[in-house]
Order: sequence, then C-alpha cells, then structure tokens
Amino acid sequence: MESFTPSSIVLSILFAISVVLTFSRSRVPNAQLRSVNNLVLMACGAQLLHFFEEAVYDLHVRLPEVFGLPAMEYSFFLTINIGLLIVWLFGAFRRTANSIVISTFWFLALASVFNLLAHPTLTLVTGRYFPGVVTSPVVGVTGVLLLRRLLQVTRGDLASGTAG
Repeated sequence: MESFTPSSIVLSILFAISVVLTFSRSRVPNAQLRSVNNLVLMACGAQLLHFFEEAVYDLHVRLPEVFGLPAMEYSFFLTINIGLLIVWLFGAFRRTANSIVISTFWFLALASVFNLLAHPTLTLVTGRYFPGVVTSPVVGVTGVLLLRRLLQVTRGDLASGTAG
C-alpha cells in the first residue's frame, strides 16, 4: 500500500477541499441539479476514457516509480477507479441534492482539474510519455465546466447558515 501514498495524499487534500466547499456554500437547488448531473455524467465519461488510458499504459507502475516506490497492485488500482466512477454515477442519477453527493461532485471537479495539471507535469518530469497525458485535457475541461457550474449554482454564504 506504500505505493498508493502519493495518490492518497493528493486525493485526501482534494476531498477535504471538497467537503469545505460543500459546507461553506449553499445547497445546489433542485432546479439546478439536472444541469449539474449532466456535467457529472460528461465528466464520468471523460474519466472512464482517462482511466482506460491509465490502465492500458500502466499508471499503477509508472506513478509510484516516479517516487521510488514499488508498483501499486493492479487490482487495487482498478478497485479505486471503478469505485469512484460508481459513486459519481450513483450521485448523478439522484433527483435531490444532499451534502454527501455534492461533496463527491466537488471532488470530481477538483480531481479532474488536478489531472489536467499533473499528467503533463509528470510527462515533463520523466521526459517521456506518462500514462493519462493524452486524455488529461478532456478530463480537465470537463472538470473546469463542472467546477464552474457548481460555483454558479451555489453561493458562498456560510455565515448565513444556509450551507450544506
């Protein structure tokens, strides 16, 4: 599990930010949920394509290698990625917004934007193709669109007591 440490640190930070955003901004109005869910579905499609590239070209080996760590178990890599996709897809088909689901949507948006930056950076650092770099722009754009939409339909009004 040591090989998952760099990823788990980044994902934990992104999820913590997601929770803060969820509870520091107003709820997503049910009237706006469909537009958010549509972007989540688009982001899931991009993530599926991205995950396929990462899986085929051995991200589970190459990412830990950058940090001098042994390869991640392929089954663990698959479980994490498929598990996240299931969570996001489950949330995208809900008809009402709740804090748990919305926090996963913020996480999807932030993780997608992070991928847009991380994969090209890792390509530059390693000096060669890095798994996920080809599809990272698609993932990143969907993340930016989702992030923008979430910011549009929520207000940062923690002080008013209507967040969450």
